[in-house]
Amino acid sequence: MFLKFQNFLVTSLATLFLISCSGIQMIDTNHLYRKEFTQKLEAIKKIYLRGDSDRALFELNALEDDSLNKNEQAAKYNLSGVINFSQKKFQIALDHLNKALDKSKEDAKLVSQINLNLGSTYYKLNKFEQAYSSLQAADTEKLSESEQGKYYQLKLILSQQLGYKDEAVLSSIMLLKNADSFEKIKESNYSTVLTTLYKSLDPVQRQKVFSTIENEKWPVVAYVAKMEANDRYFKGRREASGEMIKFLKDNFFDLPEVEQFLSNYETRLKSLYKIELNNVGVVLPFKGKKKNFSNKVLLALDTFLKTNKSDLQFFIKDNYANPIVSSEVIHELALEKNVSVIIGGLFSDTATEEYLTCKKLGIFYISLSQIHLPKSEKNHLLLEIPGSVQSIVDYLSKPRSLNILGPRVAVFYPNTERGRSFVNAFWQQSKDTGIQLSIFGKYPKNMANYLESIKDFLGVSFKREREEELSMWKDIYALDSKGPIRRTQSIPPIIEFDWVFLPSYPPEALQIIPSFYYFDAKKVKFVGDMSWYNKKMLKEQKNWGPVYFTGLDPNKYSSKLKSDFNRIHKRLPSLIEVISYEAVSITASMIKNLKIENREEFESEILGRAQIKGLTSQWDNKDKLWIKNLKLLKMQQGHAVENFPAAL
Repeated sequence: MFLKFQNFLVTSLATLFLISCSGIQMIDTNHLYRKEFTQKLEAIKKIYLRGDSDRALFELNALEDDSLNKNEQAAKYNLSGVINFSQKKFQIALDHLNKALDKSKEDAKLVSQINLNLGSTYYKLNKFEQAYSSLQAADTEKLSESEQGKYYQLKLILSQQLGYKDEAVLSSIMLLKNADSFEKIKESNYSTVLTTLYKSLDPVQRQKVFSTIENEKWPVVAYVAKMEANDRYFKGRREASGEMIKFLKDNFFDLPEVEQFLSNYETRLKSLYKIELNNVGVVLPFKGKKKNFSNKVLLALDTFLKTNKSDLQFFIKDNYANPIVSSEVIHELALEKNVSVIIGGLFSDTATEEYLTCKKLGIFYISLSQIHLPKSEKNHLLLEIPGSVQSIVDYLSKPRSLNILGPRVAVFYPNTERGRSFVNAFWQQSKDTGIQLSIFGKYPKNMANYLESIKDFLGVSFKREREEELSMWKDIYALDSKGPIRRTQSIPPIIEFDWVFLPSYPPEALQIIPSFYYFDAKKVKFVGDMSWYNKKMLKEQKNWGPVYFTGLDPNKYSSKLKSDFNRIHKRLPSLIEVISYEAVSITASMIKNLKIENREEFESEILGRAQIKGLTSQWDNKDKLWIKNLKLLKMQQGHAVENFPAAL
C-alpha cells in the first residue's frame, strides 16, 4: 500500500516544482525590488504560464545582471530555474537555483522557496542527501500553506529513501494537520502512510515524534495518541497505555471521536479479557488465486460440522492476503466475538503477523503453514500443523534419524526467512545434540539457474586452489574418453557431509537435486519437509538417489475422515483439507469440558498440558513450545515408505 502511494507522490513532483516557486511574493519586501523589475518579471511569468517557455527564458536572459541588484538577480535565477526544470533540464535548473541562493540574502521567503526548489531538483537528479539538506535549510513558516504541503510531500519521500522513519512519520502528520476529524484523516491517502510508518518505529523514535507534536491541538495528534494507547495495551504495557489515555483526556476530550474512544476504552479492555471458548476465528484470503485454497479449508470445516456433535461457532474473516489486515481482523474477533482460537496461516506471508497478534491478545493460534520466527519469539500459544522448523530440526537431530542419514548435515538454502530459519535451527541443535552442521550455502530467491550456487557449494569452482588435483583428474578422465560415460565435471566435488537438507519447495527442489548430479555428486542423500510429498517429486525420484522427507504419510490418516469426506463431497480430501480438518479437530478436543472465564486461565490451561493430540500426530510441550512428533519417509518407486532399514 505504501509503495503504491509513494509512486503517486513521485509522479506529483513534476508539478510540485512549478507550484512551489512560480513567483515571488513581495509582502513586506517592496523595498528590495524596483517597481519596473517587478512588472517585467510578472510579464515574463505570464508568458511562461501561457506555455511559451522558450520565449520566457529569452526575456529573462535579456535582463542583464549588471542592471539588477542582488535580490532581483536572485528572483531572476529562481524563475529561470523553474522554467528549466519544467523543460527537464535539471542540471541547468540546479546551477541557476544555486546562483539564486547565493545572491538572495534579505528576502527570507524567497530563500525558503529557493531551498524547496533545490530539494525538488536534487531529488530529480537522484541526489537524495543534498535534496534533504536543502529542505532542512528552508523555513517552513515562510512558505505558503500550499508550499508547505509540497514541502512535506517531498520530505516524506526523501525520509523514506534515506531511512529517516521518524521524520517520515512527522511529515505525514504535517500533511494531515488540517484534517478536523478522525473521519477526515481516515479518508486521506496519508492515513495509510502514517499508520504503516508509525507501526515500524521503535519506542525511542515514537517518543521523539510525540514530543515534537504533543503541544499542538491538531486532531491528528489525538489520532496518533490513540494508536499509541492501543499499541501499548496490546503489548502488555497497561500503565504506559494509561499515560496516553490521560493525555487524551487532558487535551482532546472535546473532540467527539476522542470522547467516544475514551468512553469505550474500559469496556473494550474488559471485552478483550473475556473469552468465549466455543467461538473460533478463521482468517483466510478470499481474493485472487488464493481463494481456491481457502475454499478447501472451508470444506474441511463443513465436513467437521456435519459429522461431529460440536458447539463450536466459526467466525470467518477475509484478510485480503495482507498482514496488516490480518492483524486488524484478529483484533475485531477478539473484541467483538471473544474468540479463544484463531485458525489461519494458510500462507506464510500472513501467518507471522497473525501469530504475533494472537500472542499479544492471549489467543491460541493454529497455523496451517510454518512460521519462520526464531525459537525465542515463539511460545505455547502457537501450534503449527505441518510441524514447525524447530520440530523438523529436533526430529532430524535425534539418534534414530542420524542412524539412517548420518551425523554430518549440509544445508543448501534459499536466502529467505524460511531458509535462514532452518540454518539457525540446525546451528542451535549442533551445539546441543549429536548432529554436525558441516557446511551451509545459500542461493538467491527466484533463481532460474542454480548451477553457479551449487558449484560454489560443492567446492568445484575453486580451481586455482585445487590446480594440482585438477591436473590429475584430467589425466584420469582422458583414459575414459573413449568409453560410454560422459564426464560432466573435470574436478570432483568436495563432499564432507552425509546428507543435504533443502528447505526448498518442490518447484525449486525439482531443479536443484538434478543439478547436484551434474557435478558428479550422485550419491548424495537429500532431505526436505512435508511439502515434498508431491506427485512430481515422487515421479522424478526414480531418476535420483536417496530422497527423504519429514512428516507423516498422508495416506494413513483417519479412515473415518476419508469416508465422511467422500460421502459429503464425492471425493477424497486433499492435503490442505486434511490439515484443516486436523486444526478443527484439535480445537474441539482442546476446549471440550473446559470451565474457563478469561484468557489468563485459558493460557494457564494450555501451558499446563504435556501433549496435544490430533488425527495424524501429536505435539509435545517442550520448553513451552509445541514440538510435533514426526517420522522420516523415503521416496521409493513413486510412494512414501515409512519403515525402512538404515541400509536403504
